[in-house]
Amino acid sequence: MISHVLDDCVVFILQLERIETLEVKISTELKELESRANSMSDDIKKFKDLRGLQDSADATREYLEQLIDGYTTKIQRLDELTNKLSHQYEEKTQKLENSLTWRNLEKLKSKLREQGQTIFDLQENVKKMKAKTDFGGTKLDCLQLVEKINSAVITDMQ
Repeated sequence: MISHVLDDCVVFILQLERIETLEVKISTELKELESRANSMSDDIKKFKDLRGLQDSADATREYLEQLIDGYTTKIQRLDELTNKLSHQYEEKTQKLENSLTWRNLEKLKSKLREQGQTIFDLQENVKKMKAKTDFGGTKLDCLQLVEKINSAVITDMQ
């Protein structure tokens, strides 16, 4: 009987804890709903003031148009500067290409490239010829053969 009463007490305590948890959740949700309601009532006040909304929209539009005008002006100035610099670059490039010194320099660069290629080709040919005329292996074979012959002659003489 006492155990039954204790079980009922435990169940009752668990139910009280659940109720407390629910109360906490409900109070939190009520605060959130109250905050939303206040925010919505502020929005309603703003939307009721049509003149204020129109003024705000006009001010925003005017500000954005000023930004657009400013950026358009900057783009035009940058385009003009780019065109001016491109034209100057082309003039200087043309002047450089027409210069006798530039033409001589280009000829010398071409000559250097040709000489560099010739040197490379000659180095490759030298390597090939060196490989063809390398008789070190043949010399070694001949010396070993002479050594064998000398050994055989010495053996025959004894």
